[in-house]
Amino acid sequence: MLLVTSTTGFRILATTEDGAIGHCIDRVSRLLKLEWGSLGPGAALEKFVDEDPNVDISDIPSFPTVTQGRLFFSFGGYHSWMERYLTAQGGIETFDVSRRRRLARAFQASIFAHLEEKVLLGLKWCTDQDIHVGDLVVSGGVASNDYLRQW
Repeated sequence: MLLVTSTTGFRILATTEDGAIGHCIDRVSRLLKLEWGSLGPGAALEKFVDEDPNVDISDIPSFPTVTQGRLFFSFGGYHSWMERYLTAQGGIETFDVSRRRRLARAFQASIFAHLEEKVLLGLKWCTDQDIHVGDLVVSGGVASNDYLRQW
């Protein structure tokens, strides 16, 4: 997360401790054995979840709340949790399509909630420093995710 201070200046407010959000999404898409198509694993996850946008995820255990209250990102725990959960459940092969979709939706909601928390922490930091933020820009491949854009 960058705070742009001028056309040539910026300050890093937060970075990731372990891996980017896109990398995490790609890895989880592989764990869920989703068909990628031509756009890759991240788009496959989004498409898979969007096939039933009103899916109920109440039966999926909560994902970890990683680095809560601290201004840095950590997405590795989400992938690790998913890997351990799938193993404990007997592997992805034991999941029908509906259960896989619920799990994918819960994962997507969790990582975007993590992202939201960090953005809000960054904005609060700016407010505490009396820095006016006029615009917020989200960029990169994950920024094209429709669920995130509606978040």
